[in-house]
Amino acid sequence: MIPEINKQTKQYFQILKDIYAIYDDAIRNEPVACQLYCTTCCTLNVTLTSLEGGYILTYLKNNNQSDHIQSLYPASSQNRFQPKQTINHMASETINHNSFSEETIPDTNAECPFLSQSRCTIYPVRPFACRCMRSIHQCDTIGYAEMSPLLLSINTLFQQFIEHMDHTGFFGNMIDVLLYMKEYLNYSQYPYSIKDLPSNLIRNKPAKSFIISNDHIDDIEPIYNRLQQLL
Repeated sequence: MIPEINKQTKQYFQILKDIYAIYDDAIRNEPVACQLYCTTCCTLNVTLTSLEGGYILTYLKNNNQSDHIQSLYPASSQNRFQPKQTINHMASETINHNSFSEETIPDTNAECPFLSQSRCTIYPVRPFACRCMRSIHQCDTIGYAEMSPLLLSINTLFQQFIEHMDHTGFFGNMIDVLLYMKEYLNYSQYPYSIKDLPSNLIRNKPAKSFIISNDHIDDIEPIYNRLQQLL
């Protein structure tokens, strides 16, 4: 039995909700073709931080939907993207003029285990990787998502910031993160007490700087300032 979440955990979950709200506001004028029942990008390749994982698991528990976790076990045997580096790791390497390996995302048609009748069962608490997956054109007609350069910069800022908020936590494929947290962590007590991580999960890093195109500084700065107020 997982105890009720403590005050600090609630505070961090609220900060995460605030980050999502700032993102929604920041992209409100961005064109988007995605609509209800569009699930082209809802695959097994979704990634998230441990803070987002705890938010999802708590939502499922509080809404008597913990049985949805069972759908992750069969999915865990399928081919999926398992990142070897975080966005802040790549940013740090870029700043230090070091190279890093480009990772290949598997081309899979396997649906996200949280989909039911082409609808997301965790939509209110879906991770940022899902929230930022938008396209100007319908993906199923052109075969890929197309985003504006500004949106890509905004997405990078939020990815770095969320990892920074959870810098004592970890990152990985959503299936791997949630199953590990469900089986080995008390996700009601943040920050999480982590000892040894399995090889399919990686530790987060704080953001020492943010990688933003010079062309987008003026647009990004007010968003960045709003995020900084959450710290």
